[in-house]
Amino acid sequence: MNKGEITGNTMVMGLIGSPVNKSKAPLVNNLSFDLLDLDAKYLAFDVPSENLQAAVEGAKALGFKGFNVTVPHKNAVLQYLDEVSEAAQLMNSVNTVIVTDGKTRGENTDAKSFTIACATYGFPVKGKRITMVDIAAEGPAYATQSALEGASEIVIVTKDDDVQEKEALYAAVAQKTSCIFRVIGLQELEDDAENFSGIESAEGGADGSSEDIAKPQGDAAHLSPAQLVAQSQIICNASRIGTGADEGLSPIPANLLSKDMLVLDAIYEPSVTALLANAHVVGARVVGGLELLLNQAALTQKLWLQVDMPVLEIAKRMTF
Repeated sequence: MNKGEITGNTMVMGLIGSPVNKSKAPLVNNLSFDLLDLDAKYLAFDVPSENLQAAVEGAKALGFKGFNVTVPHKNAVLQYLDEVSEAAQLMNSVNTVIVTDGKTRGENTDAKSFTIACATYGFPVKGKRITMVDIAAEGPAYATQSALEGASEIVIVTKDDDVQEKEALYAAVAQKTSCIFRVIGLQELEDDAENFSGIESAEGGADGSSEDIAKPQGDAAHLSPAQLVAQSQIICNASRIGTGADEGLSPIPANLLSKDMLVLDAIYEPSVTALLANAHVVGARVVGGLELLLNQAALTQKLWLQVDMPVLEIAKRMTF
C-alpha cells in the first residue's frame, strides 16, 4: 500500500462541528497516521445543530473508529451518546467519541491536554491558583480537570453578562472537589487593573517584586479581581480574544503578569498572541495553542487506536 492510499480497510475518524473549515485537526491527525504508517484517514464534517443526532448515528453505522466534536456541539452531543465518562459529565462537555462495537463513549481530551502542558513546564496544577479566561468551549474542560487534579483555587474570567451563569456551573464542580472558584467579569477585571499596583495590592509584596505578587496569599474572597489574577501561578486564555477580529487584544491586562507564572493560550493562529507576547516580555513561561492541540490529538489517538502519536516530529513539521 502506498502512503496515503485509501483501501477497503481504511479506518475512518473525523471531526464534527460548524464551522470546521479552518480546523487544523485533519492536518495533525493525517500527518500522524502517515508517520505511523497506519491505514487511516481523518476528515472534517460541517454538521449543523439540527443534524447532530443523525451525524452521531451515521458515524456508528458507517463503522468510524471515533470522532472529535467541536463547537457548537460539545455540550449537546452528550444526549446522543451511549456512555459518557464521569469527568466529561461534570464538565458537560465532550470533545472525543470512541466507537466500539456500535456503541459510543464520550470523553474530554481537551481537559487533560491542559494539565499535561502545565506539568510539562513544571507547574502541576495541584495546589495552584489558576486564572482561566472561560469564553470558549475549552474553558470548562480545563477548569474542571484542574479542580479534579487538586487545584486549590480557580479564578474564572468571563463576559460580565455571564458571571451568574458561570457561578452556577462551577458551583457543581466545587461540590465534587475541594477547589475554590471565583467568577469575575472581563470589564470588572480591566477596571480594577487600571488602578492596580503590585506594591500596594499584593499582600507581602512590599517591594513589588514578581516573586511576591505571584504567590497565592490570603482567602480569595478578600482579594480584588486584579489581585486574584496577579497572585495566580497559572493563567490560561480559553477564549477567542487574541485571534480573528480580536487579534492583537489580550483578555488579561499586561500589568498583572509576572515572571513566576506559566501563561497558556488555546489560540494557535496567530502562534504568538498578545497575551503570550506580554507574558514573554516579563519573563513568564509561555505555552501556545499548537502544543495544546497536539496534546489533545495524542490523547485522542491513544483512545481510538492505542498508538503513541509522534508529537515532537509533528510539531517540527507543522506550519501555520
